Amino acid sequence: MAKKQPAPQTGPRLVFVGSSLKKALQFCGGAMTPNPLVPVAENVRIVAQNGQATLTGTDMRMTNSVTIDCELMGTSAESLTALLPYALLNSLMSSLTNDPVIVSIDETSYGHTISAKTGTYKMTGENPIDFPRGVKPGSEEPLRLTLSGTERAAFMTGLARTVFAVGTDDLRPAMTGVSLRVTPGVIRLCATDGHRLALTRLPVELATELEIILPAKFTRALLKQLADTGEALPLELAISGNSLSATIQHYRMETLLIDERFPDVENAIPVNQPIEVRFQKEEVADALKRVLLFANRTTWQIRLAISEGTLTISAEDLDYSHEGTEIVDCQLTGDPITIGFNGKLFADCLAHTEGDTVRLKLTSYNRAGLLYGASEHSFALVMPCLLNSIA
Repeated sequence: MAKKQPAPQTGPRLVFVGSSLKKALQFCGGAMTPNPLVPVAENVRIVAQNGQATLTGTDMRMTNSVTIDCELMGTSAESLTALLPYALLNSLMSSLTNDPVIVSIDETSYGHTISAKTGTYKMTGENPIDFPRGVKPGSEEPLRLTLSGTERAAFMTGLARTVFAVGTDDLRPAMTGVSLRVTPGVIRLCATDGHRLALTRLPVELATELEIILPAKFTRALLKQLADTGEALPLELAISGNSLSATIQHYRMETLLIDERFPDVENAIPVNQPIEVRFQKEEVADALKRVLLFANRTTWQIRLAISEGTLTISAEDLDYSHEGTEIVDCQLTGDPITIGFNGKLFADCLAHTEGDTVRLKLTSYNRAGLLYGASEHSFALVMPCLLNSIA
């Protein structure tokens, strides 16, 4: 039986390449949130003109927009704006092929129709005039930074090595983001939740000075976009007032900065640590996974007993009489030491340390430990836990 042919389409229509629309929607969704304070922000805005369409998603504090090719048909107007429900449209596009998609716009009832090779689908949007403005840039001339080539790659690596350590306590908002400090020749990226800290210094050819705090959500979304786009494309940052925009070709991300003072972490970093333990990252990481199975589920405490040639990792849960111990090889410089850590935090810092060989620098059982990988410019700090046998 022959398929029933759909009725000829009339009115304003937008024709997209399916793969381009899919990718654009996924990018816009990085700024959106379920159940936003303003219900209209559940929609994605599409503005079409001059053979292109700009899609925008926002949660009021962060806005993502991307421009893709499209064909505007069925209207004499030079531009067209529409709002479509993001979750429904994105779910539909994810299940369709990459064939062309036609979006028929109803500017009166906002009942828009999606036509694809597989069928037609109607969804109800909202009045475009109600769409929130999103992030509002400052009135002053923005401060611009452009990172390309090795500087862009190093910046991406630095973000990945620090954002994992951000805090989640809304009562300490300064710790819920990544500190970006630029001084002549150096970018310092730092994050901390009060129990651990990650810091990376990147040499760059910049003469600018600034210090801002990037929200964690924006930082993770920027990392994903840097990974998805080619390394040859430069990253352009513009800081204006309390907002920042990041542009990579036709992708643009805007965010409100965290308007707080980042803690003075430099004074918390130990110096002149006489004890250094060198070990294989994967060997210790695997041992931690097994030993943590036997740790207390509240404290996640582990014990590191370090002597010449051996690193003994142990954990116990006295409530259930559970105990696990493993011994791995190491190279010790300095005196033997026994020290306790939160095993979850220690394993997370270890996972974000670069290289196959890791160096743990220590001062004493009650001072923070520093984990270094292949670079001296990047490290993770972990605060110790006081062991019962030492207390």
